[in-house]
Amino acid sequence: MKKLALITIATSLALAGTAGATNLLRQGTVSYTQRFGSGDWEAGYTANGHVRYDQDATTTVSGDKLTILGSVTAWVEMMGRRNDVAQVRGEAYTTIGGSRAFEVEVWARVPAIGIQMPLYSNSFTGTISVSKSYSPMLMATSAWFWAGPIPIKATAYAEGSLSFSASGTLGASSINLSFAPKAGVDAGASAEVDMLFASAGVYGELNLLYARLPFTASIGLASGCYGATWQADVDLRLQSLGGEFGIFGTLAGKRYEHAFWGFDPVYDNTYPLFNNAGTTCF
Repeated sequence: MKKLALITIATSLALAGTAGATNLLRQGTVSYTQRFGSGDWEAGYTANGHVRYDQDATTTVSGDKLTILGSVTAWVEMMGRRNDVAQVRGEAYTTIGGSRAFEVEVWARVPAIGIQMPLYSNSFTGTISVSKSYSPMLMATSAWFWAGPIPIKATAYAEGSLSFSASGTLGASSINLSFAPKAGVDAGASAEVDMLFASAGVYGELNLLYARLPFTASIGLASGCYGATWQADVDLRLQSLGGEFGIFGTLAGKRYEHAFWGFDPVYDNTYPLFNNAGTTCF
């Protein structure tokens, strides 16, 4: 079977001069889909990184908000069933004359109850230095297939590899942040047969996708004008380790196979989403 990758990358710039509006937005966004076989089996990611300035008052900087955000969301479709399975998200903000924090969350779908639950959630102030990793079960679904004359019940599952690292500082009027969220998904399966003198099993090994969003950014008040000095470098690294994946049944000494996936190994590329710096006066 062949694989088909659909990649959409967008960078955007937004400026406004209205009180209570977003005065500055610099962002890079990517959506990535990898499709296998007939399209009943897919995996993909959406990643975003941005810096922004939101104006609160008309004549002073008090209450204005500086924000840096990075996130990676993973989804999987198995046997025609699709779910968002994991997200790693970090957001740093400073409100001039008010609160400031770096908030990070790691979410994963719990197969038993079918909803996303937090694996990690925390908030930091001042100097930031933190890293975490998790390996949850994300999804499981079952269906019957034929391998030659043998009916086999296959249960496919997705396992996650979720992590992040973050470092930087939150000041009263500036943010400096390095944030690297990563979301990986691997596939596995089990097989069972309800037929006299027959047996079933799984062959092959399949790694789906790994997405990492190394993101460094800074934003602060500009000198010499009412505005912001900013820098953002957002890249997305996508890896697919490939492999093959299927079930087999044996009957009367003969083996029969039913292939689910098979595609070329080792897809590895880095997409520059946004890399720029400047000073913007409102």
